[in-house]
Amino acid sequence: MPSPHPCLLGDLDEDIIPEEDIISRSQFPESWLWRMEDLNEPAKDGISTKTMNIFLKDSITTWEILAVSLSDKKGE
Repeated sequence: MPSPHPCLLGDLDEDIIPEEDIISRSQFPESWLWRMEDLNEPAKDGISTKTMNIFLKDSITTWEILAVSLSDKKGE
């Protein structure tokens, strides 16, 4: 019985990358940013925010961070 989707086999062959052309990462240096950042005084709603755009070398990952901090003097 013929394949109901005969063009799929031809498409698959064209999409396969030869193994010798695949480059695998072998070095995974520490690439995250570890530093303290001060926030400005909060607005009237009591919320202070900070947005930072930082380039991380050889990073193929997109990071989105949410951090929460409490103070023993000002926290609730």
